[in-house]
Amino acid sequence: RDDGPTPLPDEIIPSDVPAWWLVKKKNALYYSGEGRGDFGKFLLSSALLTMNDSTDAAEVNRHMPDVLSYINSLEAPAYPGSIDPGMAARGKVIFAGSCGGCHGSYGSNETYPNKLVHTSVIGTDPWLARSNFNDTTVSRWFNNSWFSQGPNPAWLQPFDGYLAPPLDGIWATAPYLHNGSVPALEMMIDSRLRPVYWKRGFGKNTYDIKAMAIRFDKRDKPGGKRVYDTTLKGYGNSGHTFGDQLTPDERKVLLEYLKTL
Repeated sequence: RDDGPTPLPDEIIPSDVPAWWLVKKKNALYYSGEGRGDFGKFLLSSALLTMNDSTDAAEVNRHMPDVLSYINSLEAPAYPGSIDPGMAARGKVIFAGSCGGCHGSYGSNETYPNKLVHTSVIGTDPWLARSNFNDTTVSRWFNNSWFSQGPNPAWLQPFDGYLAPPLDGIWATAPYLHNGSVPALEMMIDSRLRPVYWKRGFGKNTYDIKAMAIRFDKRDKPGGKRVYDTTLKGYGNSGHTFGDQLTPDERKVLLEYLKTL
């Protein structure tokens, strides 16, 4: 039944695109872990606006196994700078005790728990997860559509929280958090360093490999569409404060270890 066009939302909730090379470790897509089942159908659904009819959809769907095979072949890039082996070894111990329970282990015997963490625990901006958890319009439509049918179904299972992601190649994935609100990796393990307002560069050489950060300027107040304002709904940079309890030396060696992932 056609009830007319759906009105535009009052606000836009941001989402930072995660690295493609992480897909093969996940058993669910999207930051809240709501995309279950056949990942190919989720890729297909994102292209619906480019299709004229079901014939087009069937043709695109025929290529999805190949697309997924390519995505699953991608590997995280190795850190191109220098790494202190002794510091990294010490950082690995810190990681195992403070981070591994959610983000897994790395090396010859890798593990990844695919752990969903409730917003009340992680404390990060809740509005991306809650946009579908509180309003099930999209998930109800999807779960009653062709996408959820057949031998390889896909379905949406909203969750009021976020998937703790694998950290392969984390040095290359700034800005951090699901909404891209944290410009530098150091700030992910020391929340006190996070700026309220900041502006990123959009020209050449805007990535700081040594700092594992995008280059940015801290601002004292909001202004202009390119200034990131963490006081806006959905743009918050709070939460994930687990590293705040570490000592400065522990955070330093932990950062060195993260370069190796």
